[in-house]
Amino acid sequence: MLELLAAGGDGASICPSDAAKALAARFGGEWRDLMRPVRLVAAELVREGLLEITQNGKAVNILDARGPVRLRRRLG
Repeated sequence: MLELLAAGGDGASICPSDAAKALAARFGGEWRDLMRPVRLVAAELVREGLLEITQNGKAVNILDARGPVRLRRRLG
């Protein structure tokens, strides 16, 4: 996730499925099967202060959110 976000530059955001698809392409497997692990890692990165999760422009807990969310590096 952090690698994808760094490639996008400051303020870039990605969908969790972007991370899952990148992992599936790199290591094999079905990207949909990786969505839960990606969300769990994203939650940990939020806890560490490295990531922000938003839905409709508002911060959300990725473990509670339903529907599309965006991931972005926390700046500052």
